[in-house]
Amino acid sequence: MVSMNICSVFVLLFITSGAVLANEENDKIIKENNCVARMRMPCEMELFTTIFKTGTVTDKCCEELLELGKVCHAALVKRKLENPKFKNLKPGMIIAKSIHTWNRCLSVRDRPLIESPSPSPSSSPSPSFPSPSPSPSPSPSPSPSLSPFPSLSLSP
Repeated sequence: MVSMNICSVFVLLFITSGAVLANEENDKIIKENNCVARMRMPCEMELFTTIFKTGTVTDKCCEELLELGKVCHAALVKRKLENPKFKNLKPGMIIAKSIHTWNRCLSVRDRPLIESPSPSPSSSPSPSFPSPSPSPSPSPSPSPSLSPFPSLSLSP
């Protein structure tokens, strides 16, 4: 009977030490990268609402999120998930919303700018003003990993 209680205590200590280490690791990442001070409060609130409740991030806050970076984004979301206030939330759903938000922000950044319409060609081109030749389009850069949580999998 005593050995069973001791074994239970060791199992409980092992489980809680893993949670404490994860907490400390996220806090270390957040501190080393100065994650908290790098985003304006309105965007922090907008992102929190989008990921943990419902909503959409504005393009301006997407710019700030991408400037913040994947490492900070993932660490901040994980730290929020470790908070007992959010124990009733489904971590898989929150991570999926976080990934969706990150990917949406990537698409905002990579979206081509809308160009003004070019003037209609005149009936007789002027010899002193040759028409510009189209510039070659730049080759696409390799796509970054879409998930800010490379170590987490949403599949069962």
